[in-house]
Amino acid sequence: AVQRLVWVMQPEAVCACAGRRLEVQGLFGLDIVNQYFEGQRHGDLLQFVQWLQASKEAWCDASGAQACVLTRMPAGVSLTAELGAGNVEADAISLHELTSSYDLGRSICDFYAGQRSVLLIQADLAVCSSRMLEQCRFECEKRRAEFIRARQQRTEVDDEEPPRFIIVVVHLQQNGQNFSFDFDARWWHAFLDELQPQPETGLPPLTKMMKASLRDVITELHRGWLMTYCFRGALAKMVYPYTRTAAELSSQIQQLIGMFNDTDFATLLTEPFHEALGRCENTTDPQWYVRVAASQREVAVAGTFQAALHRRIVARQTEALVVLLSVTDRNAGLRLFSDSDKRDRWLGL
Repeated sequence: AVQRLVWVMQPEAVCACAGRRLEVQGLFGLDIVNQYFEGQRHGDLLQFVQWLQASKEAWCDASGAQACVLTRMPAGVSLTAELGAGNVEADAISLHELTSSYDLGRSICDFYAGQRSVLLIQADLAVCSSRMLEQCRFECEKRRAEFIRARQQRTEVDDEEPPRFIIVVVHLQQNGQNFSFDFDARWWHAFLDELQPQPETGLPPLTKMMKASLRDVITELHRGWLMTYCFRGALAKMVYPYTRTAAELSSQIQQLIGMFNDTDFATLLTEPFHEALGRCENTTDPQWYVRVAASQREVAVAGTFQAALHRRIVARQTEALVVLLSVTDRNAGLRLFSDSDKRDRWLGL
């Protein structure tokens, strides 16, 4: 029962337990932090679906499972393409786009008559009422019972027929209306902070950020990418004692992009960057993520807890980079680096 409760916890609530880890473990007999981030699959929808397909203890019957996934991600994201990239064939429907319960029931029947293994039903609480969700749940249970009964009455059953999984994705509102549910044996409930796999941004996933201080997390990132990703925000915070034209700003941006991709330049700034990073606020705290979890406004603005941690990383990187640029570009010092005749001398200084 405790593990079922852990499945529906939000990651910031789990992080709040990290400061009292031993106390919580003694109370419930379970390391909630380790169970949530290591034992369960809250990374994205693809991970959860693959776990659900492989874990028969979560199935409601021999033909598969029904699950209700809670998330704060917006309803406009496309989920079938992400599942298809993981070799999971899925159909998707939006609950608010259906005109009646008859359309919903027909869509579910078409799913059971087809060959796809997963049906995603997206429900946005901004436009879907609690009664619509209850009706959706009733239709899913009714059509599944009809499917199982028809399968049992068949004289010849195809052994290769795939198990069927219906997943209702409920998109919660930030600081909006509450959503309640009961733990029914016919449904598996889970909360996913992110629905889509981690994009190729270079920023670490949630589980990796939980295992090190903010300084160590940033240190492990690629140096050239790190500075290229944040230098525009750093430039916006710098104040020059003279007015610069748009052409000069454009030239400076192009110059910095080339410099940050230069191995010699990036290596030269590594030690000063780490020194400046160490002077930033709360970068050496191994439980820095707890401060982010305690800030409801920060999580609400970012949209998800993982995005809030990424914003904190970028903010600290930008602060350290402002210090570096203010020193290296003093008296137009960066122009010397772009001069091939003076480059080696600049690096020596």
